Amino acid sequence: NKVGKGVGGKLSNMIREMSTNSAISFQRSSLTKPARHVLIMDEVDGMSGGDRGGVADLIQTIKNSKVPIICICNDKYSQKLKSLRNHTIELDFAKPTAAMITKRLRMICQGEGLQMNDATMNAVIQNANGGDIRLILGTLQMIRRRTDHLSYDDAKGAANTKDVEISPFLAAQNVLSDATYSFSDRLDFCFQDMDLVPLLVQENYLNHN
Repeated sequence: NKVGKGVGGKLSNMIREMSTNSAISFQRSSLTKPARHVLIMDEVDGMSGGDRGGVADLIQTIKNSKVPIICICNDKYSQKLKSLRNHTIELDFAKPTAAMITKRLRMICQGEGLQMNDATMNAVIQNANGGDIRLILGTLQMIRRRTDHLSYDDAKGAANTKDVEISPFLAAQNVLSDATYSFSDRLDFCFQDMDLVPLLVQENYLNHN
């Protein structure tokens, strides 16, 4: 349909249509209470030179939108967003503390049947660049595939052997490599960047020698 692809196949037109149209839903209670929608624009501070006019077009979309628009960025003080900030309500989100992450990890580990004490959890957090949630969850998933218990010494030992700074391109190359990497090692490479590494493997595995 037109909303799914946008007029002329352009993403900007698709966004404009989604923000200025009301959707009809036939789900339960939709006849008395219309479904509510929200449009999320992620990494708006990452607009490059190829997105010329992107911020201006986004501002115009915000002015005409009939649905809430959430713009997410890492650096709201970027010069690219100077004009956009005049048309938004700014909400700052602080990085979660180690105590907050530990509390959530305890719940996750309990639900997944993984046993570790708070000292071990803190070691896992520190290994993940001091609190990278996605990396922590990936690490816990790998650990649970191997065992139902993790000791403090094992957690610290993993920190000494794992290179968390490896690039996703090298990680994908290692996954496809004929080198004697174990299955666990290849899983570690995948979790270096769970968004990009699987895509790189999919793109290259047929032609890899």
